[in-house]
Amino acid sequence: MVKLFALCAKGLEEVATQEIKDCGKSNNFEIFEGVIVFDYLGDLKDLTNLKIVDDVLIFVKKFQDINRYNTSLFIIRKELSQVNLMKVLFLIRKIRKTKPQTTFKIQSSYKSRRDYTAKEITTAARRAILKNQEWKYSDESELYIHILLTPKINLCGVSLLNEPLHVKNRIKTIRGSLKSSVANAMVQFADIKKTDVVFDPMCGSGIIPISASPFSKTTIASDIDKEVIKIAKLNAKSKDRKIKFHVWDASKTDLKDNSIDKIICNLPFDKQVEFEFDPEEFFKEIERISKKKSKLVFLIDRESVLKRIIKKKYPNYKHINITNSGFEARIMVIEKI
Repeated sequence: MVKLFALCAKGLEEVATQEIKDCGKSNNFEIFEGVIVFDYLGDLKDLTNLKIVDDVLIFVKKFQDINRYNTSLFIIRKELSQVNLMKVLFLIRKIRKTKPQTTFKIQSSYKSRRDYTAKEITTAARRAILKNQEWKYSDESELYIHILLTPKINLCGVSLLNEPLHVKNRIKTIRGSLKSSVANAMVQFADIKKTDVVFDPMCGSGIIPISASPFSKTTIASDIDKEVIKIAKLNAKSKDRKIKFHVWDASKTDLKDNSIDKIICNLPFDKQVEFEFDPEEFFKEIERISKKKSKLVFLIDRESVLKRIIKKKYPNYKHINITNSGFEARIMVIEKI
């Protein structure tokens, strides 16, 4: 049995936990904001294919008595100087090759106000590990150590891969692009069937249609910017996905009436990209092309004016509040009647 912890977007803890459980042989779950701690008895390689989870790490240390004050740096350094990372390295080498000369890199992050910086956390941890292990520090290392400090739990872990899962699944992005993990969560909420036609009317770099295409009969994606569509096509090709791309105004597509089963879309964030469409005209087009009992999944800025429009048009909606790349967002799930 191995103790692990997974990271996910705030608000997606439930679906991320279920994704882990679907791999089997996991138990003793503890769920915190954006963090899932659990025991695992299965093949660690199976966890490297998770889509909604941002990363899976081997549990190294749970820090006690961490607070906002600089004394916390001393605690981190002291406790990490006493851990045996060779056991972790042994587990890592079961699932992937590493170089004979062991090196490591550290990423530190924290939530809530602190009197110290992420850089100072990294420095304290690096000094402790260098003192305890005959390893070298390198930003190009294959051994990725993460220090995470939150109001509820403070952890150190080593990623199963040499980079987080959401980075492994990354495609070429543009401004306002989604993390692959959030796109995959939206696809799951859409409950796509093998006979479904799926459409993303504002596909950007293509992460939503790329995530949806393995589950649908047909996946269609469009964007008003032809240069963006070129990027999306390259991304789809790199992932070996068959997607029908078009340069369309989202409010004036060439799709037939009542032809779409699922619409999944990352709507423009007020803080990330400017509105280039009329929301009323956009939703009129959505009504025209979607089937009677279709499902719509939208990601919006939590304070967006679009929230009011969606509430008015689809009062039976459900929503999940999440944090997407630092922005407070909301996934709106609508089942048309």
